[in-house]
Amino acid sequence: MNTEVVFRTGSEMEARVVLALLQSQGLEAVRTGGLPAGVWPMAISAEGDIAIAVREVDAEVARRVIESHRVEQG
Repeated sequence: MNTEVVFRTGSEMEARVVLALLQSQGLEAVRTGGLPAGVWPMAISAEGDIAIAVREVDAEVARRVIESHRVEQG
């Protein structure tokens, strides 16, 4: 399965929210990089080293889902 990164952040919390959002829409999403979630659950990294990836074929849909959520949240 080829994947494509659709979101990057330095916030563990934000990564979890985006991952859950994509999964709630039926998209297979995986988190890469950063510290394991159990080590520092509220960690923030200035490097933006947490990435969320989906299957390449789902990348455009995933980006729209993320953008739609950002617009709704203001």
